[in-house]
Amino acid sequence: MHKENKQVAQSKIPYLSASKMEKLMELVTERSLSNVTPEYFKNYSFGQADAYLAINTLKFLGVVDDNGKSTGALQKFQLRGDTRNSEVQQILRDAYKKLFSAVTEPHKLSKDDLANEFMHHYSLSRR
Repeated sequence: MHKENKQVAQSKIPYLSASKMEKLMELVTERSLSNVTPEYFKNYSFGQADAYLAINTLKFLGVVDDNGKSTGALQKFQLRGDTRNSEVQQILRDAYKKLFSAVTEPHKLSKDDLANEFMHHYSLSRR
């Protein structure tokens, strides 16, 4: 993939509901996965659309490749304690590079200000 195409793909943030995102994080934290498919998520009550969004979320985070194969980063979700927190923070900082380049501590923004930053940096619309 060319650098400019990768940047375009990187700006596409998948929309996944909070409850499905929580389940997704639970699944990748509890299980060692070498290859992730939509069928895997369907086995855990994800509908077809949410299963594909889950895969796209993992791709966006850089923890699976375009074929659903686990990268070394996926295993970092299985670490424990401060090491896990540090590694997951780095994954998020890398995935949301535009946001973290513009805002030092986005977690301290109000909900509206954070939404505005996402809309500005990732061309998102209100849903």
